[in-house]
Amino acid sequence: MEFTDPNFIAIATVVAAFIAATVAAATLISAKESKVSEFRQDWIDEQRKDLATAIAATLAYFNADAAKERSTFMKEFFEARMRIELREKPTDHEWTRVRVAVNCLGNMMLHGKLDMHKVRQAERIIICNSRPVLKQHWETAKNGERFYKGIKWAFLVGVGALVALGVLLAIFQPISRHSDDAPGISVKITRPG
Repeated sequence: MEFTDPNFIAIATVVAAFIAATVAAATLISAKESKVSEFRQDWIDEQRKDLATAIAATLAYFNADAAKERSTFMKEFFEARMRIELREKPTDHEWTRVRVAVNCLGNMMLHGKLDMHKVRQAERIIICNSRPVLKQHWETAKNGERFYKGIKWAFLVGVGALVALGVLLAIFQPISRHSDDAPGISVKITRPG
């Protein structure tokens, strides 16, 4: 098959279009994965900040003397608590113990009955149960979402298969033995006489 053969031109056009579409899809998937990881990282940062605010506001409320100070710390606590609640799905159980502990702190503040032992216990529950979940989400953000990792592997396998197919076609392409098909100078030998 020569470069001017209509079959070669058709095949080359289809292959070039496929390669262009594959590169465009890979770019789109990469951009989407990057954005999802960015959102996940923001979620992790905000969750960590709100959990810290809830604990710090409770401890500050516990140590505050004036009613105005207590009111400020209570407001900070409940704002953080609401953000935590709104961020999580009610059916998602990975944050259940943390949310129960945060609600326990809120109930103590609302009733004005702060028991430092219970506050410390809730603090430990929040910290010990949020660390592994935040770490898991961080690992997902760092390594990529499962769906996108699968797409990347499929893309790499597809590109590898195309390269292998191209190499095999180039190696096993039948070589034309006709002198009319061979490029270069043709020599005609004649005998004298």
